[in-house]
Amino acid sequence: MRDKCANLLQTLRVNFERILQPHAVKPPENNYLHWPSEEIKMIAEREEFQLYSDDLFFRIYCAEDRPNVMVLCTLDIISALVDSGALAICDAAQKIATLCSWKVGISIEPRYVAYAIPASVDKAKSLNEAIKFLRADANAMAVLNRIWDPAKSFQESLAGASVLLSHIIQAPSTSPNKMASVMDIWCAKAKLRTDSEGPIDNIALLVASTAMRLAETDADFSAQLRSVYFALVEMEHGDKMDERKEKDAIVALGYMSAEIDVSSGLEGGRRLRVKIGAAFTPGTSEEEAFLRGYANASQDTALKTTQKQ
Repeated sequence: MRDKCANLLQTLRVNFERILQPHAVKPPENNYLHWPSEEIKMIAEREEFQLYSDDLFFRIYCAEDRPNVMVLCTLDIISALVDSGALAICDAAQKIATLCSWKVGISIEPRYVAYAIPASVDKAKSLNEAIKFLRADANAMAVLNRIWDPAKSFQESLAGASVLLSHIIQAPSTSPNKMASVMDIWCAKAKLRTDSEGPIDNIALLVASTAMRLAETDADFSAQLRSVYFALVEMEHGDKMDERKEKDAIVALGYMSAEIDVSSGLEGGRRLRVKIGAAFTPGTSEEEAFLRGYANASQDTALKTTQKQ
């Protein structure tokens, strides 16, 4: 780090005469509590300058009188370097993880989160081992803790988790352990929230929400979601997992699928009845349990509608 700082200082010295050092005149009639911040805001209002700051609220404040002002943060620079090919996405993910460990508030694209997960997770021989590897990786946990910040609502957290899971599932050669271990972190955090559902319902809601984001007719995605669902349900029950709990979990998934189909107005191949139902072999007890849960929810919804009338 010392060498990097020394190199940076040397570069600045060489280019010192090319560096603009704008300033603003402090109005005598105003007694600003923090003039340096006000000065930056005044300078940012000029069209020839672009604001660079990793403080989101400061960026918003500086753009108050100039809503179209161009603002930049470190994440914008990293993304531009990746898109131009100057920086490998895996290296970018590690830099973003460093920002997260510094508590810098940033909005992280799913592609960077996926690359922040260590390769050891994909190579793990079991889900428990994958979770162990994941939790031991400081960079990965810094990113996951950032995107699932407790300050966010359950719905915001759920949306972020489903976006990430849909991205990971569609990535080539992604192991089931990677999908399930990352989502296990989300499930553990979701259980602690007062605005969430029960543990199994949380998992069912996650899988159903993810299915909504995936292609309508891809059986591989449906099978992968099924695998993730059962893995997370088994992690939740631990040694108490048995056939009855498995069937109950399938019923819960069917019920949740029907609720979302109705509330979201999904039709045709977009229905979760089709997209998730494709993961269960026709005529099996698993399909029967899924359809039973789906039918129960449909009946409950119809009853609620009748009662309102």
